[in-house]
Amino acid sequence: HGTFVDNKRIRDNGKSLRVDEEISLGHEGDAARYRVRALPSTKRVSEGDGEDRAAKKAKQVCASHILVKHKGSRKPSSKRDPEGKHIQNRTKEDARSILEGYLKDLEKGEVSFEELAYRASDCNSFQKDGDLGFFEYEKMQVAFTEAAFGLKIDEISGVVESDAGLHIIKRTG
Repeated sequence: HGTFVDNKRIRDNGKSLRVDEEISLGHEGDAARYRVRALPSTKRVSEGDGEDRAAKKAKQVCASHILVKHKGSRKPSSKRDPEGKHIQNRTKEDARSILEGYLKDLEKGEVSFEELAYRASDCNSFQKDGDLGFFEYEKMQVAFTEAAFGLKIDEISGVVESDAGLHIIKRTG
């Protein structure tokens, strides 16, 4: 739990923030100004939800993700594990189990998606809380694209498999 600014935990003053609200952090005279870019959400889409979604018709979506690599991943190393010592000892089943645990933590509200992505993702996007930005339908692997475009804004997918590893995806725009 917590509030993060520039990937550093700050103390929570209990005030609710809105998207695009500007806040000051620090002491008077050397306070830095920030604009709120997103609110954490833990809505999760149920698997097998056949509802027609507007995202499928969108040209682009914005999404964040948490990637857990395993020894069968296309590139079994990461910035967190440059030599792949841990990743190369992780099976796909281990990666799935890790992500299923994260989904439970998200559902309980024990952690925000962004904080979890920052702490645990094997993708370099962890430095941006898992944010991949906007992308077009053709730009990602098929399973990832279908999952991301199939979500409503602030919904979280189940476990999604790609050549990179296993993911949990949150559509953010």
